[in-house]
Amino acid sequence: MAVLVAILEENKCLKKVVRMFVRITSAIVLLMLSTFVVAQSQLFLVGGSWKTCGSYGTSACKDDVSFPESAKTQNSYRISKDNIAQLKTLTAWQEQDKQLKGAVLNVLQNFLALHASKTFTKSEFQDKLADLSITLSGETITAKKLLSGLPDRLYYPIHDVLEAPSKAADGSFIREQASVIGTKYQSSQQIYQAFIEAVKKVTPKGQTPVVLVSTASGYDVFAAADYYLDIFASLGVDAQWLPIEATMAKLLDKGHCQNLATARADYVGVYNRETVYPYLAEYQQQFCQNPAQLAQLAQKANGIFFNGGDQSLTWQSFVNPQGEDRPWLAALRNKFNKGKLIISGTSAGTAVQSGKPGASEAGMITGGTSDGAMIVGAEAKAPWIERVDPHSSIRPVTYHAEGGLKFFPYGVLDTHFSERGRQLRLAKLVLSSNARFGFGVDETTALVTTPIDADNAKFEVVGQNGVYIVEQTQKSLNQPTTISYTSHYLVSGQRFELKDGKLVFPEADFVPFVAELDEIVSDKDLTQKTEYRDLLESQIAVAAKRSLAVFTNNDKLFTLSLQFNEHSAISKTQSMDNMRGYIHAQVDAKVAEL
Repeated sequence: MAVLVAILEENKCLKKVVRMFVRITSAIVLLMLSTFVVAQSQLFLVGGSWKTCGSYGTSACKDDVSFPESAKTQNSYRISKDNIAQLKTLTAWQEQDKQLKGAVLNVLQNFLALHASKTFTKSEFQDKLADLSITLSGETITAKKLLSGLPDRLYYPIHDVLEAPSKAADGSFIREQASVIGTKYQSSQQIYQAFIEAVKKVTPKGQTPVVLVSTASGYDVFAAADYYLDIFASLGVDAQWLPIEATMAKLLDKGHCQNLATARADYVGVYNRETVYPYLAEYQQQFCQNPAQLAQLAQKANGIFFNGGDQSLTWQSFVNPQGEDRPWLAALRNKFNKGKLIISGTSAGTAVQSGKPGASEAGMITGGTSDGAMIVGAEAKAPWIERVDPHSSIRPVTYHAEGGLKFFPYGVLDTHFSERGRQLRLAKLVLSSNARFGFGVDETTALVTTPIDADNAKFEVVGQNGVYIVEQTQKSLNQPTTISYTSHYLVSGQRFELKDGKLVFPEADFVPFVAELDEIVSDKDLTQKTEYRDLLESQIAVAAKRSLAVFTNNDKLFTLSLQFNEHSAISKTQSMDNMRGYIHAQVDAKVAEL
């Protein structure tokens, strides 16, 4: 050592080299550490209605946006001898449909005689149907009214069978296109940009990010595939379809992949997709014949997006009947646990993420309404398909106690929240289960979650409005006709944390609530549309200590109050729709006979 010191002292040039080496090494270490901190897995949980400009529906487009002729703007339909023959043997027909079946087949035969296997756009098809009439039960109606008025169990399969592939004059397939930059909603663009930035951070340097698109929540998994693939491709990533669906998973459980189209019709009531989307069906069939490719594709992902629809279908696509991860979900979980995967979902694609591994603390909501939850209660039920097995008009809140895909272990996730008055359905579910919290995400709004462990996480609200939180405390009450709980509502731009299982809100973002009025009263039905949020915003605007709503629903008397207390505070900022948030409010609700 003494010799080394002597040499260093004598050789100033060498000393400079050593110092430079130390500095460079330190910089590299710091860079590696900073990269480790920034590049971590996250969830972008959108509450549905992620409004995006698309060629099929332009309501979300800026005024100056246009799409080329090669973009699909509507479905196509064709009536032929083959699809009429298929409709004759459709299993959806029931005994009481004999007269209706005869009328439908008669109208289609007449249409075929006039238009001999021609293909029409949807609007052209509707116009042609309006020109035909038929007498049914003594009433003369148009063919358009006859087909549009069919019950869902017949409407969807019949229109599936009549749908034709959309093609250009040269025979190429016309696909739906999208434009994020052409979307007029800043909130939607904001969520997309944040998601893509997060994906880039977990993507190895020099590589193009790979974002998978899962449409497994849809009854028709093909319908939205082109749309979402175009959205993410336009954002500069390598977008690829992960073509798993519940029907395909069920066949793979049996060890084969035969007659996928027939099995799909039998299981989810969807027909003729291989005719309408042959290029997607062929792609899917390749994975079905070699399912190991699904896990291989999942291993390449830097991000994955789950679409809306029915979360039970997604659950069945990714989890086997024994409740175990299918290989492609195991591959995704491996990447997520290593901090190398960003997950996004909208509507059902958000709801399916809940669940805590090894516990029943964050069940996956599967259906129900706020009024039904208060009247009938909560019902633990294995994932089911609502389109095939619908509930009655008074629907309990249903849930899968073991959860969904289990990437979000912090509580129950609900969507389309304030827009559909789902506060009481989420509260009833949280109070009826082992959940600590419930998170209700508004439309075009994202709850961005950075997991740390099962009891610690960071959250940020991004987008249009807010996230409603149900908190179950020792003071909470859950009886057949009465519930009581603590609620919070965080708006876009706000952040909060879960520390050691407890919610922590930044004091600097809120001002203590100071009452100026005792109470405001309403007779609006708070289980419908935005009535709950509207009353709450009125309460905040006039600084009332309590809001009280008394209303009738399904021949029942509902009473609901929301009360601020000494712990309550109001957010300093507002959402894009000028909604204010709050923390620590007491909610009491009960239902009684009239």
